[in-house]
Amino acid sequence: MKTRFILHIIVAMAVTAAFSSPLFAEWTVTYLHPAGCNSSYPNGVSGGQQVGCAAGPATGNQNHASLWSGTAASWVDLNPAGCNSSYASGVSGGQQVGWAWGSATGGNYHASLWSSTAASWLDLNPTGYDHSEAYGISGGQQVGRAYGSATGGYQHASLWNGTAASWLDLNPTGFTESFARGISGGRQVGWAKGSATGNQNHASLWSGTAASWVNLHTFLDSRYAVSYATGIEVSGNDIWVAGYAFDDVRGYNEAVLWHNVIPEPSSFLALVCGLAGLTGTLRRRGK
Repeated sequence: MKTRFILHIIVAMAVTAAFSSPLFAEWTVTYLHPAGCNSSYPNGVSGGQQVGCAAGPATGNQNHASLWSGTAASWVDLNPAGCNSSYASGVSGGQQVGWAWGSATGGNYHASLWSSTAASWLDLNPTGYDHSEAYGISGGQQVGRAYGSATGGYQHASLWNGTAASWLDLNPTGFTESFARGISGGRQVGWAKGSATGNQNHASLWSGTAASWVNLHTFLDSRYAVSYATGIEVSGNDIWVAGYAFDDVRGYNEAVLWHNVIPEPSSFLALVCGLAGLTGTLRRRGK
């Protein structure tokens, strides 16, 4: 009996040691910094690709949109011909988004889309707009902002479907400005402000049109003055939105996570049918 007790102690100690061992918790590190550059930093990762920016002698000491596939040697300079500098902010499905500027863009920032090479660069800047930037990509759609004389210099939340001609203005009617920062499952998040928000930035959700705008700020406690939505994940029927809000009482920004569950169409239909049946029953009883 004593031997069995000692054996149990030894096993427990071995299991504890295994799970607390540095070997069990070890992380591998890959240095992505490319040769010939002084600085580099990634902004997004998806599907085995990483995107960001690098600068140094290899880029003419200008920031260049950059792509990696897990190693420093895999570095690809995405800076398009005719542009001085560029920046990659998001990646998904083998495509990258960001912006570029130079003679090819008239000296303005233009929202940009790549398909893993500099030569694949597409200028997403919409007609009539001076500047634009793309920040997020998912499911063949891109989000960001566009601004210029057409908007009185105010930024407008923007949605693209892979071309400049596909651009959609997500700025809600009557709003001064807006910004789209993240996208997933055909929904976009960011922020917007206008008279309807007391001219304060409010975390916002869209479903592909300006008219679909939802003010996420209304679900927060009253102590929050402004809010921003920066990321979204749509998984099945669940919508998760991450962002932050400024607490007027504490005087700090605080991380916020919104969550909603989209009802199944069949469940909604069952509810309608159930209500219709109940109404019929009540009418019969009334008679």
